[in-house]
Amino acid sequence: MLCCNVYMPTDYGTNDCLDEYIDMCSKLSALHADNDAAFLLVAGDFNCDVNSRFYYTFSQFCNDNQLICSDYARLTDAVT
Repeated sequence: MLCCNVYMPTDYGTNDCLDEYIDMCSKLSALHADNDAAFLLVAGDFNCDVNSRFYYTFSQFCNDNQLICSDYARLTDAVT
């Protein structure tokens, strides 16, 4: 199992922030692809909620890596 702890870029409303977020998701995906670990666990602060412009990238990252976001069901009015 490959375990990663993240503190993802914050959205300050600039294109650079979105580019950094996409880049970080790509790097995590590449790290998993280049590793022979059967499972990936990514935990930490994703700086994303369902209303964020990062959400599409976050969702794609989860789908592409067969990940499940485990805390949305337990959080209300929170960013993770």
